[in-house]
Amino acid sequence: MFAKKMFSPEWMQNVYFLVAVMLGIIMFSFARRDSNADMEQLLSNERSIVGSAAISVELEMDKIVSGLQFLGGHSSLQSLWGDARPHSLAVLKQELSHFANISKRFDQIRVMDKSGVEILRVNYGDRGAQVVPEVMLQDKSDRYYVRESLGLKRGQIYISPFDLNIERGKLEIPFKPMLRAASPVADVNGDIQGLLVVNFLGRHAIENLAIVSSGATGALMFLNSQGQWLFGGPRGADWAFMFPDREQTIFQDKYPRAWKHISENESGQFKGEKGLYTFRTIALTAKEVLVAEEGSQAENISGRSWKLVSMVSAYDLQMISNRPYAVFFAIYVLLLIVLGLITEAKRRKDKELKVALSELEALFENSSIGIAYLKNDRVFNRVNPRLCEILGYSRDELIGRTTKFLYDSPEMFVDIWEAIEDQIKSGRIVQREIQCRHKDGHLIWCNITGNIVAPSEVESGVIWFLKDISERKELERLRSDVDRIMRHDLKAPLTGIINFPAIIAAEGNLNPEQLEHLDLIEESGMRMLSQVNLSLHMYKIEAGTYEYEPEKADIVEVLRKQSRYFKRSGLIYKRDLILLFNGREVSKGDSLAVNGRMDFCHIIFSNIIKNALEATPKGETVTISIHNDSPPRVVVHNMGAVPAEIRDDFFVKYSTSGKDGGFGLGTYSVRMLMEAQLGSVYMTTSEESGTTITAVFSED
Repeated sequence: MFAKKMFSPEWMQNVYFLVAVMLGIIMFSFARRDSNADMEQLLSNERSIVGSAAISVELEMDKIVSGLQFLGGHSSLQSLWGDARPHSLAVLKQELSHFANISKRFDQIRVMDKSGVEILRVNYGDRGAQVVPEVMLQDKSDRYYVRESLGLKRGQIYISPFDLNIERGKLEIPFKPMLRAASPVADVNGDIQGLLVVNFLGRHAIENLAIVSSGATGALMFLNSQGQWLFGGPRGADWAFMFPDREQTIFQDKYPRAWKHISENESGQFKGEKGLYTFRTIALTAKEVLVAEEGSQAENISGRSWKLVSMVSAYDLQMISNRPYAVFFAIYVLLLIVLGLITEAKRRKDKELKVALSELEALFENSSIGIAYLKNDRVFNRVNPRLCEILGYSRDELIGRTTKFLYDSPEMFVDIWEAIEDQIKSGRIVQREIQCRHKDGHLIWCNITGNIVAPSEVESGVIWFLKDISERKELERLRSDVDRIMRHDLKAPLTGIINFPAIIAAEGNLNPEQLEHLDLIEESGMRMLSQVNLSLHMYKIEAGTYEYEPEKADIVEVLRKQSRYFKRSGLIYKRDLILLFNGREVSKGDSLAVNGRMDFCHIIFSNIIKNALEATPKGETVTISIHNDSPPRVVVHNMGAVPAEIRDDFFVKYSTSGKDGGFGLGTYSVRMLMEAQLGSVYMTTSEESGTTITAVFSED
């Protein structure tokens, strides 16, 4: 269905069809360019990898010649055949062992006589260089590299093929790739007396090839001059020539045309029917190292050579070449689908937009909250019927006018905007309660919420939501009046309660316990009067109209009175209450003035201590610790734990759990009163350590 719409005559006449054709041409051009670039990159990478691998192997193999040259020039080799043989032999053992340990490349270093019998052999292994005892020295005259080396003239060097080491007629396990080199050894008279033979460990060269090949696209192969695999061959082909019972597959059997080109050239890169070949020859040529007689020139033996070949299969070449076309074709098809979807989606979106606008219009017109869209310095651009109903104006009377006429004074119009301008411009939601003037002249209370249409662009306008809260404000005023009347009516009887204990005590004839009870009645009356007076302050604090005037309160005296009161009350039953000052029990002369009101501090710590005693298990102790620190603080600790469900809301209004008659106002008033006098309070609790409430007072 979609394809029919997409390739219909109507769609092909659309501008999107022309865009699709142009995109197709551009995509094909990009794919062709990227394909050529990828192939060039492949050719360059293969040449680089083969070159790096060749250099790595050449550097490794050159060490065999340089090592043989170094050892062949040792003076003790010449004197070995004379009267100083014991001494020379001892020196050679030490020098050859030291050389083997330093180089870590020579598996064996041998000195043989002219018949191929070992005179000295140093083996290198996991335990370092070891001189082989004389009784274990061998006759090596039957080995091919010894037979071919015994006929060398002075100054000639023999280099063996690269193969696996054979020890006592068997291949050494694990396999040990080896190169061998030999050079004649002459006495002080220049007469050839024997051979210097070294076995060079080839595994380092093979390991280097394995590391380099990990970054190659093609398969990296290491071949000898006969095309036999030393590394990177098919399964079972590596070193197959060392196993007569294996199938002897060589490179030229699988790739005859490629081998002809590779064997006839030193290096190169070409494409064959089976893929891309990149190759390079590694040649190890012996250098002249000795001179037979003064003025004579010794002959050299031609060195060995090997081939490093990287082959990228025809399949991989095709994949690399076609990959950009596949990618761009997939992108092109996706773009075609997107273009087709755009044309279809645009039609649907136009229809959906009409429906959405109709729904928004219905919501705007029928909302129970007044809505106004203001632009250009708070000018009414659009209003809904509910806003007109709240303000008493018709829509025509509002559109095009600024909101200035709604305020009680021009100054208020300016002040309110200055107070909210930064919030509006930053995109934050603004909420306020203001008074607006109704058309008939009376003031109405409104809750307004506004937000800018486009942040940082005031010109885009602001959407305001307006709700008439006049009825709520009237109820709040009535509640305030009732509270004020109740405070006034409560003070008269409280005065009697506070004064009568002193009158009764003055009459005498009372025992100490009765006098203590009268003190408790008087103190309770004073606490109640403080709470009545405090209710007015709490109202102002909650309303945000309270203005704190710095005072000093003796916090030690406050807590001493609170401690004495609670010790007389029933809450202390089977619990203990300890008051500490700087880590010790409070004494008579202790005092600490903090920034705060005495009445506020009495209420704060009355609530904290009461809650602590109620939460403390019987038999436990509530500890009140006063710390004269900077800033001063009071720490109240008990072994009860705050319920998990209210820990995060401990100081929030109405936060309570499992407490009969609890309203969740005590801790809320503690926080409000501490913050009103510029202090702070926080709580920590756990089942193991109990609950700690810390009140921190502000510093001067």
